[in-house]
Amino acid sequence: MNFFEQLDNFFSNPEEQATDFIFREIINLISEKDQILDVLAMIKPLFGGDHPNLANALDKLAYLYKEQGKNSEAEPLAKEALAMKKRLFPGDHPDVANSLNNLAYLYLNQGKYSQAEPLFQEALVMRKCLFPGDHSDVATSLSNLALFYDNQGKYSQAELLFQDAIEMKKRLFPGDHPDVATSLNNLAELYKNQGKYSQAKYLFLEALAMKKRLFPGDHPDVATILNNLGLLYKIQEKYSQAEPLFQEALAMKKRLFKIDHIDVATSLNNLGLLYFIQGKYSQAEPLFQEALAMIKRLFTGDNPHVIRSLNNLASLYSNQGKYSDAEPLYKEVLVMIKSLFTGDHPDAATISNNLASLYAKTNRHQKALEFYKEATEVEHRLMSQEFLGSSENDRMLFLDNIRNTQYLLLSLVYKYFYPLEESPEKSDAIHTALDLVLKRKAISNAADAAFNAAMNSDRYPHLQDSFEKYRSLWKQIVNLQSSLSLPENSSRLEPNKKLLKELYAEVETLQKKLSAEVPEMNLENQLVDRQEIASELPENSTLIEFAYLRAYDFTNNEYQTPRYLAFILPAKQPEKVQMIDLGAAEKIDNLISQVRQTISPFNLENMGPSTKNWKPKISQASNSSNPFIELTTTVFQPLKKYLQGEQLFICPDGKLTLIPFEILPVDGENNQLFIYKYQITYLTAGRDLLRHKNQPKRIASESLVIADPNFDLSVEISPNSLSKEEIPPTPLRKGGLEIPTTIQEKTDLSINLNSLKSEIIQTFGQEDKKPFLPVPMTREIAEAVAAEFQVKPLLQNDALKTHLTNSKCPKKLVLATHGFFLEQKDPPQPPLERGEFDNSLQPVLERGKFMEIGLRFRQIQTEKNPLWRSGLALAGANTWLFGGEVPQEAESGILFALDVAGLDLWANELIILIACETAVGDVKIGEGVKGLRSAFTAAGARLLIMSLWSVPAQVSILLMNRFLTNMQQKKLSSQQALQEAQLYIKTITRTELEALPTGEKILQESRAYWQNKSSELLVQWDVKNYPLQARHFWGAWVCVGREFKS
Repeated sequence: MNFFEQLDNFFSNPEEQATDFIFREIINLISEKDQILDVLAMIKPLFGGDHPNLANALDKLAYLYKEQGKNSEAEPLAKEALAMKKRLFPGDHPDVANSLNNLAYLYLNQGKYSQAEPLFQEALVMRKCLFPGDHSDVATSLSNLALFYDNQGKYSQAELLFQDAIEMKKRLFPGDHPDVATSLNNLAELYKNQGKYSQAKYLFLEALAMKKRLFPGDHPDVATILNNLGLLYKIQEKYSQAEPLFQEALAMKKRLFKIDHIDVATSLNNLGLLYFIQGKYSQAEPLFQEALAMIKRLFTGDNPHVIRSLNNLASLYSNQGKYSDAEPLYKEVLVMIKSLFTGDHPDAATISNNLASLYAKTNRHQKALEFYKEATEVEHRLMSQEFLGSSENDRMLFLDNIRNTQYLLLSLVYKYFYPLEESPEKSDAIHTALDLVLKRKAISNAADAAFNAAMNSDRYPHLQDSFEKYRSLWKQIVNLQSSLSLPENSSRLEPNKKLLKELYAEVETLQKKLSAEVPEMNLENQLVDRQEIASELPENSTLIEFAYLRAYDFTNNEYQTPRYLAFILPAKQPEKVQMIDLGAAEKIDNLISQVRQTISPFNLENMGPSTKNWKPKISQASNSSNPFIELTTTVFQPLKKYLQGEQLFICPDGKLTLIPFEILPVDGENNQLFIYKYQITYLTAGRDLLRHKNQPKRIASESLVIADPNFDLSVEISPNSLSKEEIPPTPLRKGGLEIPTTIQEKTDLSINLNSLKSEIIQTFGQEDKKPFLPVPMTREIAEAVAAEFQVKPLLQNDALKTHLTNSKCPKKLVLATHGFFLEQKDPPQPPLERGEFDNSLQPVLERGKFMEIGLRFRQIQTEKNPLWRSGLALAGANTWLFGGEVPQEAESGILFALDVAGLDLWANELIILIACETAVGDVKIGEGVKGLRSAFTAAGARLLIMSLWSVPAQVSILLMNRFLTNMQQKKLSSQQALQEAQLYIKTITRTELEALPTGEKILQESRAYWQNKSSELLVQWDVKNYPLQARHFWGAWVCVGREFKS
């Protein structure tokens, strides 16, 4: 039987069609493009139009093209096969599901992830409809979609699907079965990628044992798992354990496949890479060369396998210093990528980076800059493509994956261009570096804001139901997450954990679908450059853009100590950019921690830094060293001569986000502080200056003033049950505020919830002590502010969360209450059974209350998302913490930053948070502060007045009263009003304070502060004429964002 007779028989005989042998023979016979075209020309007339066998033939030929790496030729065949099957089989059909899966894999291989995902999902839904209950095709689809998510780093979604697939396969195939073992291997791969190495090892070993029982002797599946286990050990740097596994896998594959085979080539590459990372280049090289030769024999022409093998060999040569051998290989790979993949592909950026690094090592710095720039441009186009149809997790993973390119480009400019004398080449390199920082810094915040703007706009009426479902899902997550570990839920802990994972997966899937419908999510208008920023800066002002840099040593192929860079951009002069190296980040971070400790001692654990293992050294400054002066000398003095005018827009990065520059001395003499010389506005990134251009048109509702919440509100007390007599008004008096003080009230507006457990132990059975103590002193300023805004203040039982979550956008918003931020902790232990307590005589109710409140907050502390761990306390907060029932209008009693991120604040003009540490959160390098600060910005807030540390309440209220008077009566800008109010607090005399109705209380607060520091400092303070001169009292407040009118 000749080839065409075999082919005719193959496509016309269903039984033969299922025979792997015949299919492989045809694949071996068809090896050239012309033969495939001949096959198609012969087949199509045989069927005279649409026919199942013709559709299957198209699928098979598309598969062949894919195996040859010819994805662009395979794609139209796969599309044609799918379209034909849909015409042949209207509705759900197994063949349609198969073609959906095939096309999805093609897209995946080309890096077209947003196109692949919906096809994988559609195939899964179709198979579930076709095969209700357990079915092997459904299990396969679950695994396929899980593998897709795993490859993209979307581990939470992948894990659920893998687990469902394993459970289904175990029900379908009791005992040992190849599909069960494969699924165990897949889940182990996921755990390996997540860094859960002990779990991964356990599953790999279980899968390996099962495969060995099923297939005694040599078998491809056994070899594959040996290889995967070797990769796990390699990641853990257990090279001596990895090597024999790689060697065994390679030997087995060579015995199994006597001729060239891709599995053999893959094992050769893996063993070569193991030697490569150990510096055993002489052992790695022959393996790489053998793998490359085999792959080239297997696949003629361009192919992804060839690309990977060439890149391995080129990287080896580059590390060996054989640059003349490496360069042509990298170039060949780059040409091959552009030939194989239409449009942009992640591998193009990778190879451009590799080639750029080679040029950097060989002192061809201008050429290196060109290739790094090309890599960043590819990544930006991929970013625009990937952000459409993405979730927040997707975006953060994507940004983490491309951050290395930014570090490499900045390292090149810092090491080789920055030291040069002024020249066009140096200027061009610095311009390129700043443009990159401006495009990428806090871009995830811009994406969050774009999604929120769409959700709260009227531009997408067809999506409103889906947006409402999205909000509803988040509410369910908040409710379930916060009550997960309560004692009454202990019997449902595991089912609830699974439900929570499902809700997270559902909300993420919905977010992807919604963002795919919102064109603004491609962020093309957010990728700004220095020209746009410079033109937006007010006349005679300067932008200071800080950038944290992991500096790369191109000579030794390793990262060095991180540094801070500063870029200076004067208004209207984009060509006069300056770049300054500020030095080691560790030194600057330690100075920042010393300054903060000096001003307002804080619990380092309460800062929750998200940078890896950041623990600043709290070493005391020497007698000859002042941390304020040293920080100024390090961070500001190098910039001073380049500043234009006295209006500064500062965009900090890293730990610089935790310090207000106003408190620093202008020079090394400590004679004049920043606040006297400069007007400072803080931005997350330079693009915030352009935010007004993308501001949606909204009409704001009336302003909202919320203060003095009744934290003990419960269902027994209706929100409006208190009479006016029970909440006496305290009007603003001339000359200051008169604030009632009780034994129970809190003397500042923050609470360290990290010490909540010990605080609760101390307060059991004492009804007058609660985690959130009353703040009646905020009532008077709330009434005064409300009178200025011509609204009624929302106090006590009416200080409800629903006033903020009711979809209305207040023109101005003032919140005066407790604020908090929690560091991420390990998951809480399951609640103890009663019999496990040491003292069985202790009242059960007390223990129950302790367990509930402790576990409720400890559960929240385990959340990776910092928006869970930051918030504001409102009416009912204590009741909710103690596991009590609050009115429906109070919800949880706590406005989490997660809630804030979903608010509509696009028409809001000003937000004032009279609550401490509201500007603090997780510091994400390159992304700013993740917490209330980023949440309000994502919700559309254009201007925020927030604090960086806890400030005595009476002083805060006096400062805020002055600030609002400056705005409302003196018509100063927000920044000017705040600056004047801070100077007022700093310079008010003891005599002036004593003349105020609240002066004595303010002096008592100030005295207590110094008494806690030391008796010596208290003696000095007692004779000072300016009792509030210390930075602690006035320096915490910052103005974040830019004031503008809609």
